[in-house]
Amino acid sequence: MVMVVEPLPDELGKAHAGRIAYLNALPGLGKLLHRTLGPAKEHLKRNEFRQQFHYLATRLAIEPERYLAQHSMLPFLYAYSGRKNTGQMYMPLIRKWLKQADSPILQYVRSCPHCIQEQEANMGLSWWIRKHQLPGVDVCLEHKVPLIQVENQDALLRTPGFFLANSLFSTKSAPAWDHPTVSRYHEFASWLLSQPSRLHPEKLERCIKTQCGGLDIAMDIKKHVQHSSLSLYVRSAFPVDWLTTHYPVLIGENYQGREVGIDAAFRGQGATGQVIAMILASLFESPTHLLSKIEESPVHLPRLSSRRLPSIARAQLRSQEAFVQVYIQANGQANRIAALLNCQNEVIYRRLTQYGLPAMRRSKSQHRAQILKRLKDATPVELQEWGKAMQAHWQQYGKGNFQLNLSIYASLLGVI
Repeated sequence: MVMVVEPLPDELGKAHAGRIAYLNALPGLGKLLHRTLGPAKEHLKRNEFRQQFHYLATRLAIEPERYLAQHSMLPFLYAYSGRKNTGQMYMPLIRKWLKQADSPILQYVRSCPHCIQEQEANMGLSWWIRKHQLPGVDVCLEHKVPLIQVENQDALLRTPGFFLANSLFSTKSAPAWDHPTVSRYHEFASWLLSQPSRLHPEKLERCIKTQCGGLDIAMDIKKHVQHSSLSLYVRSAFPVDWLTTHYPVLIGENYQGREVGIDAAFRGQGATGQVIAMILASLFESPTHLLSKIEESPVHLPRLSSRRLPSIARAQLRSQEAFVQVYIQANGQANRIAALLNCQNEVIYRRLTQYGLPAMRRSKSQHRAQILKRLKDATPVELQEWGKAMQAHWQQYGKGNFQLNLSIYASLLGVI
C-alpha cells in the first residue's frame, strides 16, 4: 500500500504525486503510477482513472473536481470552454478531450526564493505551487522577484528548497514585469487559476463584444478590416519585449493585422488561458472591473439596420453635421449615441469610421472636453477635413487604443 499525504496549499498536482513517490522511495512518477493503478495495458485510453489525480483524490476523500480546481493547471489552461464544449466542469476535459489533469508536460518548474524561505519557516518544507508555473508570469506575484527555474526531469521528486540550497537552478529575465498591462495580465492569470469552474462562454463573449464595441474594435474575423482587429489592440497594449518572449507571433514579419489565436478566440473550441488573460488585461482594469462589466452587459438584441430607423434618425446619420451634434450631446460614447438615435451600436461604429470620429469611453477621457468644445463651433468644411485626416491616420497606422485616437484627433483639431 502506497502512503498518501495531503496536498499542500496550491500545490501542483504532479508535484504532489512526486512528493508521494519520494516519501515511498519510488524512483519516479511512472513507477508511482504503476504501483497505484497497475500496468497501462489494463486501462482503456479514454479512461480518466488512468491518471494519477483520481487515485489520490479518492484516497484522500477529496471530490475529484475540487482536486482539479485546486491542484491542476486546468483552470488557467482551459479557462474558457468555447462554443463546442460549453460545460463548466473540468472532468469532461479529461474524459472527452484527453487533457493531462495534473499539469501540462512541464519542461521546467519554477519557484520563488522568498516563498521557499517562508514555506520552510512556517511548514518545515517547501513545495512547488501552481501560480509560479503560469505562462507569461516571470516574477512571483507576491514578492515581485524573478522566479528560479529548474530544468530537471526528476525536479518534482524533490522540494524547491533542495535546488535553492544547492544552487541547482537558473534565473531567466523578467521582461517588463512592472508594465501596467503586464501587471494586469499577472492579475488575470492568477484570477483564472483560482476559478472553481470554467468561464461561461455566453456571458464572457457578450461582455467582451460590448467592450470591443466601445473601443471600435472589429471582432468579426470575416471582415477584413485589419486596422481595427482585436489582436492589433492587444499588441498595442503589451510592451514589445514581453511579446518577444511570450507571444512573438504578434510582432513577427508575417503578422498582417490578424492573428487567429486572438481574433478567433471566441469561436470553435475557444482559446488558451494565456490568450484569454492577454485579451482581458488589454480590455479591463482588473477582474473586479470585468465582473462588473459582465453584470452590466446587455442581453443580445436583434440587429437593426439603418433603413428601419425613424426618418429623423436616418437624417442625422446621413448628415455629418447633424451626426456630430448628436456625438457632442452623447459625449462621444457610441452606446449613448445609439440610444439617442434608437439604433444598434454597430450602426454608430460604422458612422464613426465614415466620419473619422474617435469613439470615447464612459470614464473621463483625456482631451474629451477640448474636442467636444472645438467640434461644437466647427464648420462643415472643418469637419470633413478632420474626418479625412483621421481616416488617413487609421489607414496608415491602425486605430490603436482609444486614448491614442483621442490624442491624434485632438492634435488635428489644434486643441493640444
